[in-house]
Amino acid sequence: MQNNVILIVDDSVDDRVLMRRSWRASGIWNEIVFAADGEQALNFLFGSAPDAPPDPIAATQLIILDLHMPGMGGIECLRRLRADPRTKSLPVAVLTGSTNIEDERQARELGVAEFLRKPTDTTEFIRVTANLGLKWILTREEDPAS
Repeated sequence: MQNNVILIVDDSVDDRVLMRRSWRASGIWNEIVFAADGEQALNFLFGSAPDAPPDPIAATQLIILDLHMPGMGGIECLRRLRADPRTKSLPVAVLTGSTNIEDERQARELGVAEFLRKPTDTTEFIRVTANLGLKWILTREEDPAS
């Protein structure tokens, strides 16, 4: 596993596919790990997922977190990340469809690096996610696996 993993925590398969496509089109070739809810994300990070690498926390460069998901939501996941010394300083960017001001307040109090609302327009969603990736991720000219 590389040391520049992007952990995407989002229950929307469509949004995850669009993020991956927009990043590949922008030259971002980081390894991407998906989690459908906060519990899956924590299982990955703390190594209790069956396919977790030896040190997933060290490998994770950025967590992109949706807030409203079935199971453990984003705010609870973020609370747990910030409560553990091993994950307290991991950069987290919230990308959510929520328009609730309280969600944003709580996320910011928990130290998110970015808080972005998901555009409903597909073209705009691709632009926003590409910009987010370019801001936080090391880019490469081509896929290092090729």
